[in-house]
Amino acid sequence: MGKPEATLELESYRFRVASGAGSSEIEWSLIKQVWKFDGLWLLFFSAGEFMTLPTENISGENLEFILTRLEEVGAKVV
Repeated sequence: MGKPEATLELESYRFRVASGAGSSEIEWSLIKQVWKFDGLWLLFFSAGEFMTLPTENISGENLEFILTRLEEVGAKVV
């Protein structure tokens, strides 16, 4: 499985998460809701499907970019 770390690549229409276990590319429009907590965000695709995004090592500029993209596609930010 490799090291327990992942890389995050941000683009205008999607983001990519890659680790030793594999990778996923997700379009911003698939995210319907975001729950923000200290140190992590939960990105919901539906009522029972979500991913955890640890935020401690993501710059403030990149977090703002993520929020902007999500607001543009109509995701609810909680």
